[in-house]
Amino acid sequence: EKWLLDWLSEKLNKESSEFDLNKTLPESGVYSLLAFELQNDISKLVNKEIMITEAFSKMSLKEVSAYIATEVENNKPKIDNNTNTNADSKNNFFGKIKNIFK
Repeated sequence: EKWLLDWLSEKLNKESSEFDLNKTLPESGVYSLLAFELQNDISKLVNKEIMITEAFSKMSLKEVSAYIATEVENNKPKIDNNTNTNADSKNNFFGKIKNIFK
């Protein structure tokens, strides 16, 4: 919810507390061009192309927020615990260098 409310606040120059989570995007002031901007920003956030459809215009802000949260969760990069992290790689590299110059 915070991400969407912050986004709406910035785009519509209102305080986040002014938005009713039970209202739809159009009822909250999000129309055509702003809806496309929201679509692009959500797509960037979840690293996946999202299409704002007519269904979005009928969803409450709370429902849109839940959708965004689900997409973010479903599109998190998977961490492989068997691979070295960047920090581990650097430590291994510098450890090898130290051993060479002993």
